[in-house]
Amino acid sequence: MKEYMEKLLLSSKGTQYDIAVMYSGGKDSSYLLYYFSEVLKLRTRAVMVDTGYESEYLLEHLSEFPEKLGIPLEIIRPGKEIFSPFFHMLVAETDLFRRDGVNHVCFICNNILWATVCSFAAQNDIPFVASGLSSAQLNSGRNYDLKIDNKANQIAEYSTKYIFKDAYSKMKQSVTYNENAVLQEYIDTISNGFKKVTTVYPYLYLNMSVSQLKDTLLQLGWKPPKDISAEKYISSGCSILSQVVSEMEKLGLLCLNEREQAKKMVDHNLIGAEQLAFANYDASKDVVNLCSPLMDELKIKDYLVECCKMKKREHLI
Repeated sequence: MKEYMEKLLLSSKGTQYDIAVMYSGGKDSSYLLYYFSEVLKLRTRAVMVDTGYESEYLLEHLSEFPEKLGIPLEIIRPGKEIFSPFFHMLVAETDLFRRDGVNHVCFICNNILWATVCSFAAQNDIPFVASGLSSAQLNSGRNYDLKIDNKANQIAEYSTKYIFKDAYSKMKQSVTYNENAVLQEYIDTISNGFKKVTTVYPYLYLNMSVSQLKDTLLQLGWKPPKDISAEKYISSGCSILSQVVSEMEKLGLLCLNEREQAKKMVDHNLIGAEQLAFANYDASKDVVNLCSPLMDELKIKDYLVECCKMKKREHLI
């Protein structure tokens, strides 16, 4: 199946670059930079979308690994003007976007980042966009797992487009969206880019464990995008995930798919059994912490306080 992916990627060339990698500085997207540029010898561009809620440490060190590989990095900065009302909408209007068994905040955010990178690729005549999502992540919210064959990538791409169209439709029903012309213009602008490029999901076909990825990357001089050791590093994350989504999980407003994904990855020997503690953790018994300044910045504290009262949950404000 890996041969199918490689044949697909070699089927079309761009004017200056052949593929744009959705880059976060994490292990998955960093390995793809190496894989495309050094293994497949494609002219590769790293593209990162800064929502305004990334850590300073990440942004300070983001360019280091692409520079080691000689790959140019493009940072797209829509800014908090876009993403502050966007995250407010996903939280304060949870009932509109919520799906059983899904972390709708990260799910839809990743989709908007994907559409942004596709729009950039289309504007710059780059025929392919690469996503670092794993098969476990791609299977989240699906009724059945993807069959890994030469149709899997096409099905995954179709599903990603459907997710965007579904989220876009729900946004148009949102009070926040309809009251914010800047957010509307941004979503409208990125809504056509993915029609002009092909998205590829290499981890459907690259069956590598996390330790294998890290070992290869460490030999190439990669460092985790967090100020922690490579052994403890799992994912890059962002302040929305660590300070908002985590509290929504405690309230049962969403399900942290990463826990189910971790269980599947342990089952397939892609991560170590030590991650089972994370996979099996029950956040519903924790005190809800609404003290983060983000709660006020995103104007979601009142909504979450009401959720706590309704569910009779102990909380800190």
